[in-house]
Parts: sequence; structure tokens; C-alpha cells
Amino acid sequence: VRHMAARCIATLAVLHTGVTMQYVVKYVVPLLETRTADAGNAHILTAPNQLDVKRQGAAEALTCIVDKLEVKVVPYAVLFMVPLLGRMSDQNQAVRLACNATFATLIQLLPLDPGAISDAPNLIKEKAQETRFLEQLLNPSSIPDTKLPIPVAAELRSYQQQGLNWLDFLN
Repeated sequence: VRHMAARCIATLAVLHTGVTMQYVVKYVVPLLETRTADAGNAHILTAPNQLDVKRQGAAEALTCIVDKLEVKVVPYAVLFMVPLLGRMSDQNQAVRLACNATFATLIQLLPLDPGAISDAPNLIKEKAQETRFLEQLLNPSSIPDTKLPIPVAAELRSYQQQGLNWLDFLN
């Protein structure tokens, strides 16, 4: 049932890409989160097996969408990358494998990103934020310099500053 539901969502994404992808970003992607029962009730915890099923369904839906849309998924790839990256170390093997495969496909398509989602203006801000995060993750030299909160009577060496920047980024 879960697989067929994922395939149906992917088919809807082919037929009505803009509307379906907005729905996927708003309701399906948040299901990849570890602690949430659903996108609207982030504060409610559910049994672990229910969480596994929800994460498996979300991961499978994203996998089917990426497979069906192929190059047409490029404008939305950045919106999926960070949540998929977080699930690549999931304790559930099915979630981990699906997210790894989908992330690998999307990372290959990322250079094709045209830079704007023309049919979804409400996603542009979120996409810019995700793009900035991925840029800093893949190119640490683009991370802005971090200033120490306490005064230091010495100047940091370049590798020390880079290490401080990286630690601040990871925080």
C-alpha cells in the first residue's frame, strides 16, 4: 500500500508538478523528521514503529518522485537535499537506503539547477536558505568568519579561523 501510494504521488507530480510539489514540500518532507508524528503536530511523539513507517513512506515517495520526474525535479532538488542528508544515517535500513539512493541522484542533478522556481513563489525563500546551507557544506571557504564572543589577545591563524568557522557552521 505504501509503495503504491508513493507511486501515485509521483504520478500526480508528473501530471501537476507545481501543486503536487508544494504539497510534498509542505507535508511529505517533514515526515522524514525523527520525532514528528505529522507535519502539523511536531510536539506529539508516537511509537517508534509508527515513526519508521512514516519515514519509510516519505522516503519512498521522494524516491518515486525523483525517479518519475527525472530532470523536471531539478528546481525542487535543493528542497529535498537537507532532509535526505539527515536521514542517510537513519537507524531504519529501508529509510537509509532510499534516502541514500535519492540523495545520490539529486546530487548529480544539482548543477542543472536553473536558480529559481518560477511556478512556486512561496518556495523561493526556503530554496534560497537550503541552497546557502548546501553551498557552505560543499564549499567550507564560503562560510563567513566567526567572531569569538570573548576577547583574545592574539590573531588566529588561517587554519584556526577555518576550524572555528566550521565548528560554528556545524552548531
